[in-house]
Amino acid sequence: MDGHLCAFDRFSELDLVFQRKRIVQLAQGYDARLLIDSTGVGDPVCDELYRENVRIDRYKFTNATKKDLIENLSIIIENGQLTIPQIPELINDLKLYGYKTTPSGNVQYGSSEGYHDDCVVALALAAWQLKHSAPVIGVGVAVIKKKIIN
Repeated sequence: MDGHLCAFDRFSELDLVFQRKRIVQLAQGYDARLLIDSTGVGDPVCDELYRENVRIDRYKFTNATKKDLIENLSIIIENGQLTIPQIPELINDLKLYGYKTTPSGNVQYGSSEGYHDDCVVALALAAWQLKHSAPVIGVGVAVIKKKIIN
């Protein structure tokens, strides 16, 4: 059930059409299914990718589901079930990621102020399905393939 991050793509300031094309090419190149944040504006993105014949699973973010997602990633990394190549921006984002407890006692996960959590969330989405199938993409974009041991 161990996995290896085998593809990583981070892009911004691209027209949505080009973003979608890059995601579709990566998914098709790895014969992957996507796990996409379908909260809010993510739903139309899921619909568009589905129309491109990309296999999709949707993930709705709430405070509770994000907590589950990040804690799963933490456990998988801690147990050595996921190897990550030296991708500076991903490693940096992982180092800047943490949690805080709200006055009401809830735990909130996120990046340090002024930083983004997109890479961590993409990796967490991919890791979420690590045990279910391979390869998997968490859109942001990270691809994890299961290691096959003969």
